Amino acid sequence: MRRILHDLKPSYEHSKSYVEFSLPSSQHDLPCIYQTGDQIKGDIFFKPCRDIILRNVCITFEGITKATIWEPNIETRTGCPCTTQRFMRLNQPVDEPLLSEGMVLEPGRTYRLPFLFVVPSGLLPQACQHPCEHTEIKCHHLNLPPSLGLGFYPNPKGKNRFSSSLEPDTASIAYAIRFTAIEVKRETNLPITSVDRAHKIHVLPKLPEMPPILIPGDNTTYQLSKVIAVKQLNREKLGRLTATASQPKAIQLGQIHSRPMQPTPTMLAINFEFLSVNHNRSPPKPKKIQSKLNAVTHFGIEPYEDLPDRIQQRYLYPRHRSFCRNITLSSPDIISVHWVKQCSEMDGTASGENKNVVYTASISLPIVLPENVVYTPTFFSCLVSRTYSLRVDAFFNKVPFMSKVSLTIPIQICSDIASEQN
Repeated sequence: MRRILHDLKPSYEHSKSYVEFSLPSSQHDLPCIYQTGDQIKGDIFFKPCRDIILRNVCITFEGITKATIWEPNIETRTGCPCTTQRFMRLNQPVDEPLLSEGMVLEPGRTYRLPFLFVVPSGLLPQACQHPCEHTEIKCHHLNLPPSLGLGFYPNPKGKNRFSSSLEPDTASIAYAIRFTAIEVKRETNLPITSVDRAHKIHVLPKLPEMPPILIPGDNTTYQLSKVIAVKQLNREKLGRLTATASQPKAIQLGQIHSRPMQPTPTMLAINFEFLSVNHNRSPPKPKKIQSKLNAVTHFGIEPYEDLPDRIQQRYLYPRHRSFCRNITLSSPDIISVHWVKQCSEMDGTASGENKNVVYTASISLPIVLPENVVYTPTFFSCLVSRTYSLRVDAFFNKVPFMSKVSLTIPIQICSDIASEQN
């Protein structure tokens, strides 16, 4: 099934020529999502409003990143500092005799221009020419980034509604099919742009799971282990509670050409250790666990030389910013923790009556993401990146207080799935 998609506003308002893009629609009459290796096939219908002495016609498939930083002390007369990078530009040869150089296009006549592009698997080396800390950063920046901030994400609960997105208005990655017609000005015989129109499309490249990240010792973004003291009302110490977790398996996006696009759940394992100061003290009882997904969009008006979630960018990189949105995840109603007594150690007192007792336990927490949100895969590009983390708060009852231990664990969202479009 095909449909005519209206073009965006023309870049040159003096041109009122008719231009429309014809692209296939998805199964649910929504904009298609194109993945690595998918064909972007369609037609452009061009009807000039007057005689045009044609110089050339150009059809391109482009990718553009835009990042803006708002800061009162660096705002310029022309507005906030902004950087735009065209990281990809693929040209479509136009093999149409009626649209060759020197031809006169007639007003009111419709010209059809077919086009065919294939979503590439990566970018050319010239797309990332700035210095990087090491080759891994360069490899990340040469991966094809996903669309970000397009504003037309489909809502799986209704084909005429749209889902909420997780990125700010100040960062975007857009792909578009662009049509440009250059004519020769009769009076000056100089070339001018007669028509410049573009139609945005949604690109979701295949981004497989990356190895678990190595977190530097001075990193404050993630916290995989936390130790808290459990005390009584009189501040007498009952013991020490330690929670530890590791990065879970990545969340995989569902079939992108079907609705709903439900992410596959994953499991998070959390290990607990309670060191009691006295063998008569039992470990605390679990009360509840709360979890949320932190979606962080990193963006800047200067290229990143390192991965943004590994650095303290606010101080080291003042021209970079991070924008975080939180999604509350469902939690189990009943938390069952089975404490296992591991060992007993003398506490060093003369009598030897008191012993430090160690208890261990572990839980598996299912991580299920809501369906009504658009999730961009984890990626890193020169100006814009997206990372995710899990914030887990575990509450334990120990009269008269409730103790809380919190962890922040990195997690990936991937899109390494088979396409249904081919």
